[in-house]
Amino acid sequence: MQDNHKISFRLWLHREKNKSYFRVLDNIISKIRPPKKFTGVPKKILLIRNDKIGDAMVTLPVIRDLKINYPGIKIDVLISERNEFIFKNFSYVDELIKFSPVGWDNDKLPKFPYKLFFIGHIIQFIKFYLLPSLFDSEFKSQIYELKKRNYDAVVDFVGTRRNIFLSRRISDYTVGSKVFGLFWLYTYYIDTNWVSNDDKDFMTKKIENAMTDAFGFNFDNGNKSLPLLNYKINQNKKNYKYFIHLGGSVFRKFNLEKEKEIIEALSSEKIIVTDAGETPGFKSLKEYFSTNSNIEFRLYSKITDIFEDIPDCEYFICYDGGQAHFFSQYIKSLVIFGSGSMNLWKPYEFEEYEMLKKFENGVVIIKSKGEYGHLAMHRPIWCNPCFDIGCETKPCIESITTEQIIYAVNNFLTKS
Repeated sequence: MQDNHKISFRLWLHREKNKSYFRVLDNIISKIRPPKKFTGVPKKILLIRNDKIGDAMVTLPVIRDLKINYPGIKIDVLISERNEFIFKNFSYVDELIKFSPVGWDNDKLPKFPYKLFFIGHIIQFIKFYLLPSLFDSEFKSQIYELKKRNYDAVVDFVGTRRNIFLSRRISDYTVGSKVFGLFWLYTYYIDTNWVSNDDKDFMTKKIENAMTDAFGFNFDNGNKSLPLLNYKINQNKKNYKYFIHLGGSVFRKFNLEKEKEIIEALSSEKIIVTDAGETPGFKSLKEYFSTNSNIEFRLYSKITDIFEDIPDCEYFICYDGGQAHFFSQYIKSLVIFGSGSMNLWKPYEFEEYEMLKKFENGVVIIKSKGEYGHLAMHRPIWCNPCFDIGCETKPCIESITTEQIIYAVNNFLTKS
């Protein structure tokens, strides 16, 4: 698998605009309008987290520590329909505000015209923010109600153009990331996007550092206990060895044949296999293994329904995604990375990771020093992360072989 593979112009530009020579204008603006720290301690703060499950999960430790260290601060969170179930079971938030206007869930939008290169974001902004702000009475009412709450500060953990302008409408003091060309609209901004080319640490730590820098918060009395969400889980006898979750975007997944090889290699043990839905791949695998009594294929109407089976399994195997952050609180996990940044998104146990193995083709296995000792695998490559833009050859994940996965399972996942 070659490192000099072709990538799209869109991906090239997305990565290049984060480099210094593309940042000349941004650097000039930063000198004119530098980030301003908050004076004092806010009494009432709104956190914008109206995106996905994994993003919500990595924010929870920071919210918990903020409430523990500053119990007098009222912490509200702007959430989406998708991640509402996470925050509803989290006692450190004072109030949840569900904000999911039409068109704000990017994954539900068709590629044309909303995901066209360059102009797609502009079309989204005009149709789903600008026009509703002018002509949609319900949308305007929602924003007015948010503004009436008189927040001392709004922190935008998402970084979309819509949220930048939304946060400005709600509070005079706003915190966000260095969104190309628009970061100056925040009162305080960090030096990079929330996801950038050169991230080396956990996303949770990046969020915590942003809060510390902007507000001067001190998190010395932090809580490092897991799980973050106290769902009731029955500690059943372990009737299954592995729970394999095949959900993920195309750029984070193996091809169907490799998934088949991995399941087959593990099929001497009892396994549960699921996916995000009844995909063609899931149906094909279910049919292929229909005569193997060790393998059960199950689908769940919602992610929390999986709790019925997680206690019955010893180990969890999945791709990078929200399911990795959610279930790694409860079970030792192996997370396989493709287009996403392993540095940012590996399961967080409040401990660092150590290198266990580097294969000749560059694929690495790392292990958390935390209680569970989660494993993560990926192939470091110059174009990672690719911000889910992707490419045809996917060398980041296709470099990982079936044999390497089984090696990780047999030598590290199932060992203490």
